[in-house]
Amino acid sequence: MKSHVRDEPFFLLAAVLVIVSATAAHGQVTCPCASPPGGSVSCEQNQIATCSVRDGHVFGSCSGVSGDHQGDEFWAAVLHKVTGDHVGPVGVRQEKYKLILRQRKFVDEDGNVTFFSLPKDAPDLPDWAKESEVSPADSQQKSKKPLPIPPQKRRRPR
Repeated sequence: MKSHVRDEPFFLLAAVLVIVSATAAHGQVTCPCASPPGGSVSCEQNQIATCSVRDGHVFGSCSGVSGDHQGDEFWAAVLHKVTGDHVGPVGVRQEKYKLILRQRKFVDEDGNVTFFSLPKDAPDLPDWAKESEVSPADSQQKSKKPLPIPPQKRRRPR
């Protein structure tokens, strides 16, 4: 008589994958992870999905934003969840935060990248966040500006 003990874990895993993939297809928020290692995080449709890669390991999270937040308060709450910064409704209009909202990507001071996806019922990105205060021409001019050369010390002959 053949034993099916080895086959049981496989069937359990297959059943779990079918159930998870069936529920993931219905209205969830999915966020990609940086590659390598890649992958994605799926959350409920009313949550912010975040995916960070630190030291080669993926850290995903799902977090809600209270329905009490409206307008710029909503965007401040999103930025707080993603960056950890305490951003007020006025602070969201800073260029660095507008860039994070536009790109759906935050890079911390150590170079760790966090991608995020907004809840399905999130408002559209406001016009103030779509605009950059630095024009492309200004940023190109600044990058082409030569760096000052420090004066060299004269060496006295011996």
